This record gives sequence, C-alpha cells and structure tokens, in this order.
Amino acid sequence: MTLRKAVINFSSMRIIFESPVTPLGPFLRRLRTHKKLSLKELSEILGTSESAIHRYESGWDHFELRTLRRLARALDADLEIRLTPRQAVESSPDPGDLAARFAPLFWDVDLVAQHLLDNPQWVLRRVLEYGDLQQNRLARRYFGDEAVAEAARHRSLNPRVRRFWEVVLQQGKVGA
Repeated sequence: MTLRKAVINFSSMRIIFESPVTPLGPFLRRLRTHKKLSLKELSEILGTSESAIHRYESGWDHFELRTLRRLARALDADLEIRLTPRQAVESSPDPGDLAARFAPLFWDVDLVAQHLLDNPQWVLRRVLEYGDLQQNRLARRYFGDEAVAEAARHRSLNPRVRRFWEVVLQQGKVGA
C-alpha cells in the first residue's frame, strides 16, 4: 500500500485539542470558524465540495493522508497522527485471576490456576473457541501469540475459529 492510498480511520484514534478525546469533526469546525472561513471558502481553498467539508465536520472519519495535509495547511494547523497503546503495559496476569475469568468456559471441570500451567493448549483452545473479547485478550497477553497460534491450528477447533485467528495473528506481523 502506498502512502497516497493510506486511509486513516479516526474513530479509533485520539485527536488532541483541549481534551484528549475531542473528535476530529468538531475540531475541524472550530478551526474553520476561528479562521472565519465559510464552508464554501474552505472548500475552494481545498479544491473540494462544500458537502465534503460538511461530512468531515459532521463525523466522517475516513480521511486520506493527502486530504488531512491539505486541511492542516488551509487551517494553519499542525497535523499530528499518534499511535498510543490501548492499555498500559502491564505484567502478565496472575494465573489464579485468569482461572477465575476463564471458569465460565469450563462447564465440564473446575478450572484452577494449575490447569493454565499444566495444560495451556487445552485452556487456550477453549478460550479461543468460546471466550469473549476480554477473555481472548487476557489469554493472548498471558500465553503469547506463539502459543495462541499453536492452539489455533489444532484440528479440534471450528474451522471458522481457526481461520479467524490465522487472520488476526497475520495482521500483527510486520510486512504481512
């Protein structure tokens, strides 16, 4: 993918302006009105339509990098794109806590911390197949992507689950 074709989805990113969670649309409108530009004037500067500017200000969140650069120049603003961790980097979860979180997935046995240590693949397969998002995130953080990939390849898993994890884990690789 070339840089020109890159599309940035701002609904999952944070734009910093007075508050760390200000959405891009109201921020653009505030900058435009502060510069005393109408929708028509800004659209003429950018070489686009008034309706496109209105969509951006109303919450449209799929921007091409080139469009963002032009908006920044026209509004005399700095363009900052940041990647920040979704969660603070933490130590590995406690096996006892994990066993309690995963217990509802094990209707056939009373899950204890020792199961995570003695039978990690069995635990992982159950979490990958039946766990919710939070349980899967915890398992991935505790066991690591290599162990998750190994569990995801197991023939006992539903083929859709195997394919899902194949795709998820490929996205995490650089150059994939």
